[in-house]
Amino acid sequence: MNVDSRRAWVRPVVGLVIAAMIFVGGCSGKRYTMPVSPDLTSMPSFEPTPSDPPPGPVKYGLWTFKNCSEIQQAVPDLSSPLPTARSSHNGWHTQTCDFTVSKDHGPYVTFNVELHENWQAWHGNYSGAELAEKDFNRPPLSGKEEETSLNLGSQARWDVDLGVSNSCKLEILDENAEMFITYYPLQDIGSEQCRERARTIAKQIYDAVQPQ
Repeated sequence: MNVDSRRAWVRPVVGLVIAAMIFVGGCSGKRYTMPVSPDLTSMPSFEPTPSDPPPGPVKYGLWTFKNCSEIQQAVPDLSSPLPTARSSHNGWHTQTCDFTVSKDHGPYVTFNVELHENWQAWHGNYSGAELAEKDFNRPPLSGKEEETSLNLGSQARWDVDLGVSNSCKLEILDENAEMFITYYPLQDIGSEQCRERARTIAKQIYDAVQPQ
């Protein structure tokens, strides 16, 4: 059977099916109505709000971001780092640097960075900066104290609920990057003295990782 004859045979059959459905609906006292497409306007919106038009390149990329050894070369005050720890999953990248020969001896610094790539989904485009800001300000935010003396990134704050004695942690948001600098003096030097040292180190690391 060719295509034209198949179409000619299908048309009357479809007509009979529709007529039967209308007839049954009439016998039951209910009028048959053809199904309609669902109303998509009532669907919940997605968070964060998609970017329009598509976002431009991110400021920080994982494969161009300095590794731990390169950061230490740019900041000689830091101890030689332990091996760089990196991971990547669905446009979210992390890197951890421990600048110390051993965490059991002497002051040391840990630098963690989380990088967010632009994300394209069927319902819209999201910039890495939007995703980083959303993650950085994700509740709960109790135990956070704003840092006002540094001019680094768009937001800077202290994690006062770190839960580790003799240490201080500074958190910085800069476009698509979340940076976390923790200073471990390994002795009680006082909160403000610890923070002052952390500020100095954070400024040095921030300058070192800026894209060229």
